[in-house]
Amino acid sequence: MHAFRSKVGCLLYLACGTRPDLAVAVNRSARCMQQATRADLAAADRTLRYVADTANFGLRYTPSKDPITLSAYIDSDWARESDRRSVGGLATRLNKQALTHWRVSKQIVIAKSTAEAELMALADHTDVVMCMRILLAELGLLQGATTVHEDNTAAISILNDTKYDGRTKHVDYRIKSVRERVLARALEISYISTDLQLADLFTKPLPRATHDRLAAVALNGGNIDLQSNRRKSRDLATIEEE
Repeated sequence: MHAFRSKVGCLLYLACGTRPDLAVAVNRSARCMQQATRADLAAADRTLRYVADTANFGLRYTPSKDPITLSAYIDSDWARESDRRSVGGLATRLNKQALTHWRVSKQIVIAKSTAEAELMALADHTDVVMCMRILLAELGLLQGATTVHEDNTAAISILNDTKYDGRTKHVDYRIKSVRERVLARALEISYISTDLQLADLFTKPLPRATHDRLAAVALNGGNIDLQSNRRKSRDLATIEEE
């Protein structure tokens, strides 16, 4: 047990500091700190092997004279966990640089649909985006409406529909909290294809090609290239147990 906790502690340091590509795997391991099994220990070892294979990975920022603009990506994976609670993910960056903040969080309420899970993720994570806007304003970097990229059209439609709908009454306060920020022009919810959704990296294990493509942008910045070749590194999210 002590060995497992030590390994996960080291991995948490990396996942929270400079390695967003480790976030989901380390988050899953961290949930087992009290009752780790041999399978959990094997998973931590696989993550460590992935780290060893990608020791040169890290956040890379490049100088830019462009005005600093904050953007965010928010996503949720619906009911994949054994207790049927969804996992929300957040990624933020300035201009098209590497990520400045990322977050994996398990929702405390069970969502009844994908749209509801996405709405709860938006309500939870836009709080962080608003805090970042305040920090930038204090530094003299005033922002226009911050673009929040969301890949669920149903959630966007609900936010844009101001008419009462009894089917969403139970999450009404969450909808209104996000809608008020949109009406105040602090946020702008923009649709993005799932293939381009950076926050997908923080909601669930992904296929190797998808993981590597999103991790490349999270670590190095730039745009997501759907035609890019798959990296030759091991993907901790899809490696089968050895």
